[in-house]
Amino acid sequence: MSIPTTSFSWQSSLGVRSWCLLQRGPALCPGLAPPQPSPGSRRGGRSCRLFARNLMFQPQNPLSGAQQFVAKDPQDDDDLKLCSHTMMLPTRGQLEGRMIVTAYEHGLDNVTEEAVSAVVYAVENHLKDILASVVSRRKAYRLRDGHFKYAFGSNVSPQPYLKNSVVVYNSLIESPPAFSAPCAGQNPASHPHPDDAEQQAALLLACSGDTLPASLPPVNMYDLFEALQVHREVIPTHTVYALNIERVITKLWHPNHEELQQDRVHRQRLAAKEGLLLC
Repeated sequence: MSIPTTSFSWQSSLGVRSWCLLQRGPALCPGLAPPQPSPGSRRGGRSCRLFARNLMFQPQNPLSGAQQFVAKDPQDDDDLKLCSHTMMLPTRGQLEGRMIVTAYEHGLDNVTEEAVSAVVYAVENHLKDILASVVSRRKAYRLRDGHFKYAFGSNVSPQPYLKNSVVVYNSLIESPPAFSAPCAGQNPASHPHPDDAEQQAALLLACSGDTLPASLPPVNMYDLFEALQVHREVIPTHTVYALNIERVITKLWHPNHEELQQDRVHRQRLAAKEGLLLC
């Protein structure tokens, strides 16, 4: 089996051979007696072979060409966190960057400012619908035009001892708040007079129940889970809806008594190592 050699190895072998010949002695010339073998000729040949081996095979560190590992500062990763980590709405720059990447994946060149503004408004309205669905499951509200919810937390239970209480609630005229000057293209007759609106609000308050609604605890994951199950239209996409429901169910997990006891013992051991007293 023949081993291919490169030009570098061939030149190196020539240099080694010439060095070995110089070490052995002068070359044979006409008229000169051949040199007598010396007792150290074997030693010279051995050193020649060792030199050739050291010249052709040099040990190399395989990690010399690897990239050096540099530890990053944890503060540098703050900009890479998602909205689920920061618990804040994405900024306009973040949305624009995400839209540019999505446009590039679909073969588009750029994203206009109008498209970014539309996405910003869509995100705000989407979150508003989710929050409205959660709050509407907790407190009473009123409807305007049959679909717009407002006046969350108002006492809408009529007084059962008043005869006209139900009539007042059924004949309640919902309208936008009155303005001092009507806008262009708007019918002034659609807005009631401030005095009439004030009388209607006073009558509605007098006909309502005398008990105030009980104060509720803060909104938790159970309220969000119930709202998403009842109002499934707030997340129309089934894939996104299923993913968010799975995340909500994961957040509903809480440790049992054994896990809490183990965590307390573990904290006591850590405090004992540091010389602290944990109650």
